[in-house]
Amino acid sequence: MTLSRNQFKKEMKPLAKKLLEYIKSEGQNYGVTDAKIVCKVNSEKDTELLNGGFIVSSGQSVSIGIRLFAGKRSLSFSVNTPDEKALKNKIDDNFKIIGFAPETESNTLADPDVVFQGKPPSLKLYDDTEPTADQIHDYLTKMDQSARAVSGIKTTQMTRFSEEKSHQLVMDSRGVDLLYSKSSFVPVIAAVAEDKSGRQSDYEYAQTRFFDDLPEAEEIGLKAADSAMMKLSAETPKTGSMPVVFSRDASAVIYKALFSGLDAAGVIEGTSPFKDKLGQQVANDNITIVDAPNVKKGLGSQPVDSTGQRAKKIEFIKNGVLQEFAMSAAEAKKLDKAPIARNDGLTNTSILPGKMSVEDLISDIDEGIYVDAHQGGTVDIVKDSFSKPASGRWIRNGKITDEPVDGFIMAGKLSEMFMNAKLANDTPSHPNTKTAFACPTTRIDGLKIAGA
Repeated sequence: MTLSRNQFKKEMKPLAKKLLEYIKSEGQNYGVTDAKIVCKVNSEKDTELLNGGFIVSSGQSVSIGIRLFAGKRSLSFSVNTPDEKALKNKIDDNFKIIGFAPETESNTLADPDVVFQGKPPSLKLYDDTEPTADQIHDYLTKMDQSARAVSGIKTTQMTRFSEEKSHQLVMDSRGVDLLYSKSSFVPVIAAVAEDKSGRQSDYEYAQTRFFDDLPEAEEIGLKAADSAMMKLSAETPKTGSMPVVFSRDASAVIYKALFSGLDAAGVIEGTSPFKDKLGQQVANDNITIVDAPNVKKGLGSQPVDSTGQRAKKIEFIKNGVLQEFAMSAAEAKKLDKAPIARNDGLTNTSILPGKMSVEDLISDIDEGIYVDAHQGGTVDIVKDSFSKPASGRWIRNGKITDEPVDGFIMAGKLSEMFMNAKLANDTPSHPNTKTAFACPTTRIDGLKIAGA
């Protein structure tokens, strides 16, 4: 399916070294002082169950990314071949134009004294085995049959198994020498339910680094079927306001909106409402957001970022107080702050669990909505607005019922939602089989509901 880690290293490391040496020797005539090489190989394979048969598609991509530095100027380009001659020709072309690139203070590599030296910890992010065709076919068949076995399910769609394996080598002229290998296995299925009210569909998926860590296929199929059945004969709530409880999956939209305010790009541009809020309260004091890069088998794990800095756990928000912005190395320089080793973005993020069980969180709600899913709409941290069409179930007398609700829009001010959020104690741990952004069940009182 793909080059092995050793094969990739054997082919790409000598190439990267030769390119760095070439840039050093030939680039001085054009004022080139530093360079960075990123070699990537990515392989994908999809197997789909369709009309009783299996359709397989696969592909592999190669990319050699190069960034040249000449003082405060830089140029980036990539070539989709490891051919040394073609790469050197492209480098020569960019030597000739780098003098026209704009000068920017942040156009530099990491200082050598902050570059991690040594072997990064083994976090088990790469499964060097490959499931056989029979194993994949068996998984898809079981997933499909379990969904179809549920009464009321008419058909299934998108019964698919995706495999992805990638290798990445990062080397630069200041000592960065990193090799990453990652794998991913993703089964997904959509089930279609039908009754006298019409048809509804829903899907379920899982994602793991290792094939053997996937949940049972029947579990995924049943969840998709149950979710689709739950949407049938849904009631549209009346327009008004009421408590809304977001499932763990659905609540991610709240915390990702909160996190968007921490994004350094908005801070630099002056558009983020949190630009002057470091050390101040920006959310309810029961909200703490942690990013942990060193989780074994984590979907977002990255022990060393692409600038060569060793990544450590960060509390971005602690007890509702903003502790740090989310920023790349270049953004950190613009903000005159020390880099935080998140040049490639977040890793394994968790909103730490609250103190109440889900049962206690909803026990005093006479009537409310438990949101399973939402789609479309707008979430804008700059405009402080939240508006999302959603679906879910009624909460009555402190219990989540099996009575579906749909066809309504939730709306509110994000700033108020952040301050009013109440958290359950059910944040999934990392690694999990769904996401690198783990959230708890969350209650927001007084959201506006636009319905019937």
